[in-house]
Amino acid sequence: MANTPNYGFVSYLGSYGLGSNLQFDEHVAKTAEQHQIQTFEFELPQQQHYRAEIKAAIDQQRSTLILLCGRAGDGKTHFLRKLFTDSDFIGGDDHLWNQSPNFFEFTQGPITFTLVKDFTSNDSAADQRKLQRTIEAILAQQAAPAPAPAAAGSSAADAPSDSCSIVLIAGNNGKILERFQSFYGEHRAVNSFIRALERYMLEHDRSALDELHVVQCHDMSACLGSAEIANIYTEVLGDPRWEGCAGCQYASLCPIVRNREVLRSPLVLTRLLQIHELLVDNGLHFTMRNVLLLIVNALLGRTKDDKYLNCNVVIRNFKSLNQDLAEMTPSERATEGARRIMESPLGSQPFDNLLGLNLTVNSKRGRKKAEDPLSQSFLSDDTMPIFHELATLGLGSFSTKLIDEFLVLGGTPDVFSEEIAAYHHKLGADHDHYDLFAQLQRCYQRIQKQDLDEDNDSADYTKMQGILGSLRRLLFFVLPDAISDAIYEAELKQAQARLTTKQGTAPASASAPVPALAPAGQPGRKPFFAPFLLTAYPFALDYLKLKHDALKAYEQLKERHQTARGLDLRHSASFDIASQLMRGLNRAFTNLMLLSKASDNIYITTNNKIDPTALSVIYDRDRYCVPVDYLGSRRDNAIRFELNGAQRLTLVFNAPSEYDELPAKKCYLELTPKLFEYLMALAASTVGLSFSQEHSNDLAAFKASIDATIAEQISLSYQNGAEPDFEQLFNNIQICQLNEAGGLD
Repeated sequence: MANTPNYGFVSYLGSYGLGSNLQFDEHVAKTAEQHQIQTFEFELPQQQHYRAEIKAAIDQQRSTLILLCGRAGDGKTHFLRKLFTDSDFIGGDDHLWNQSPNFFEFTQGPITFTLVKDFTSNDSAADQRKLQRTIEAILAQQAAPAPAPAAAGSSAADAPSDSCSIVLIAGNNGKILERFQSFYGEHRAVNSFIRALERYMLEHDRSALDELHVVQCHDMSACLGSAEIANIYTEVLGDPRWEGCAGCQYASLCPIVRNREVLRSPLVLTRLLQIHELLVDNGLHFTMRNVLLLIVNALLGRTKDDKYLNCNVVIRNFKSLNQDLAEMTPSERATEGARRIMESPLGSQPFDNLLGLNLTVNSKRGRKKAEDPLSQSFLSDDTMPIFHELATLGLGSFSTKLIDEFLVLGGTPDVFSEEIAAYHHKLGADHDHYDLFAQLQRCYQRIQKQDLDEDNDSADYTKMQGILGSLRRLLFFVLPDAISDAIYEAELKQAQARLTTKQGTAPASASAPVPALAPAGQPGRKPFFAPFLLTAYPFALDYLKLKHDALKAYEQLKERHQTARGLDLRHSASFDIASQLMRGLNRAFTNLMLLSKASDNIYITTNNKIDPTALSVIYDRDRYCVPVDYLGSRRDNAIRFELNGAQRLTLVFNAPSEYDELPAKKCYLELTPKLFEYLMALAASTVGLSFSQEHSNDLAAFKASIDATIAEQISLSYQNGAEPDFEQLFNNIQICQLNEAGGLD
């Protein structure tokens, strides 16, 4: 391995990929041990907070039920193992952990620890009864007053010496709820705990859970946000062990080295964080395993094979290419060499790999032979689920006529201006490390020469579409958007500072993105196309802008202790986006595009069940024309923007009651990126009225809940002596005809 000094580190990276089931599994540990590599240890601030709370219970020798909840792959069992082997916590060892069953007890001084590695496992009936009794005993202590916080510098030696029980359970959210229900059923002492747990897991409201001083519930799913992903990404790509590649004789044309330099651009990380937030807000769950898989596949993925690149693969293929490359001049080697590499098993396109497009039905994983790697478009059935979720973005499958003309003809001054032609050339020189522009031109020229009736033109056309898709993805990751890309500036700076502190010196600078191209004579303007036009979410940056402005407004409310109010969206950019969204909501509710002051009020109309596309009517304008509150004031019976417990943007209709018989009600509509996209497109008149069933049901339910709340208030006002509205009563009359069988016609 003298010719490949970084063989061990590159092989270790590959162990985080498709061959392992979990991030911290034995496969990764054995590979690290085999190559004498120190494994990555990523710090997650939220987990540090969890550790502090758990340590307080141990130091105070306080009987506590500790739940490590979350979803599959969140590292719950790994976190529990770290607690067990850490001398500051439980003080066991790795050998004992490995030899112990799923349910076991461990005594340390006056504390008896009960550990459940995975709550989804079916333990013996005797173990389950023992666990039930221990938990019941802990919850029975809830009636006792909560202990005072430990004083600074206090230790377990200063705590009470009475024996105590601490139960630590790692399990998925659903399984935890299911097992507790089956354990206790209608057990009164435990019911309040189960209700509090349900409220937290279903509504993200942990207020009732926090009142139980004998319970700690730590959500491992909440540990991985944008800041943590930025730290992981920066640390993997900026690790000092990459310096070993500099001494490799194959480094100059090594695709692994090249991919790393491409991916180190801050803009690539910015785009990844934007993708992450959109998918999470649509319901996808990211784990540490997902993030590392994306990074490793982007670095080591191969175009012609779903096995990863490693140093041995690079050596073998360079030897087969070496003779041809040796006969070329240095300039020829730099250009022709890239093409030869792309056509060999060394072919690797990091932006396609990041989306899993090297793992398609045409790869060996799909057991079908690939005619051309650039024509691959569909993921195979056994590809990791994260890549199927990324495919829903349609990145590279969408475009505009202007964008594609720029890609094909942008370098021709006769078609575009000299400024744009120079920009096209700079884009290719700085970022096309894969010979894509040259391949595209060759395909285009062949197609231009062909007779359209010839049978052989389809192969070139298919290949050209594949190359265009890869170039669209390249544009998405390298062209900046001056307004929206600053959203994650703090996370990127923090990640870079963290890496610098860890290494002791500043890491080598990464490649810079191509500057934005503004229209001639208009500096500072946005480029002539936005990056998310290349995806299925052209309004994605509007969504992120509105949400992050709402988060800032929420933080300002917290500083003023006014969390009960709605969000103030008077900022011009936010207001423009929010008002367009309200126009789209009005169109969804009324089937009308043009309404007077359509962004100021929401019209709650009748539902025409016979013909849903027919015009709807408002039968009481005073009550069913609901104002939109953009200022976040305390107005009743208005729609305003709020953030829910999961920090997602939500539309809320607030309807406090004037009567004791009718409690205050709120109607909610969570604005997922998918729903946001539909409403914005409706307002822009770029889609028809036929939504997917999912969004149609969400909008109908929101509208119906507002309608029902207003109707209930009206009905109660009649019962309290208010004069009836005869026009309203007349509109509510339904005339029916009975048939001979006594049924309704």
